[in-house]
Amino acid sequence: MLLLCGLSGKCNAGEYECAVGSECVTASQLCDGVQHCSDGSDEDWRAECAMSSAAGIRHFARSISAFLQHLLILRYHVAVYNVRL
Repeated sequence: MLLLCGLSGKCNAGEYECAVGSECVTASQLCDGVQHCSDGSDEDWRAECAMSSAAGIRHFARSISAFLQHLLILRYHVAVYNVRL
């Protein structure tokens, strides 16, 4: 369930009004890891009213994936270049 807040009538149905109040983004742009609002409010994890559980899960999965990629790169450098940590 996605709750949109801060709507003053400036945005269309299904859009989120950025905190600055003059910009609108689509619900699919909320919490997608890309800042679409100039103030970053579409990515603000403290804005509970703009969060959807699906967006949170996608963000978590991308974070874990990025961490694992960095871990694999580190292991490669340790194995190939005998880097000591």
